[in-house]
Amino acid sequence: LYIYVFKCDNDKKSILKIYRASMENSKNITQVPVNTTYVDHIAVDWVYNHLYWTNPTIGTIELSDFEGKLHTVLIKSIHETPLAIALDPTEG
Repeated sequence: LYIYVFKCDNDKKSILKIYRASMENSKNITQVPVNTTYVDHIAVDWVYNHLYWTNPTIGTIELSDFEGKLHTVLIKSIHETPLAIALDPTEG
C-alpha cells in the first residue's frame, strides 16, 4: 500500500512541477513530469492513480497518471476559467 502526498509548484518562470512523496519515505520526492504550463488546483483519484488539475491560464482541466503519463486535456473552455476541482473516485 502506497500513500502519497502531491504538491504543485509554479515558479516565477511558469515552469510547472508536481511532486509526489511517499508517506513511508518522505525523503524520496519524485517529480511527476507533466507537460503543462500552470497548475492551480490538484485532485487525486486514488482508485485509478490519476491526477486532475486546473490550468486557469488556458482554461483547461487536465489529467495524467501518477507517473506523468496519459496526459490529456479533458476540458478546454474559451469563455470559462476553472479555478478549483474536486472528485469522488468511488462514484465513478
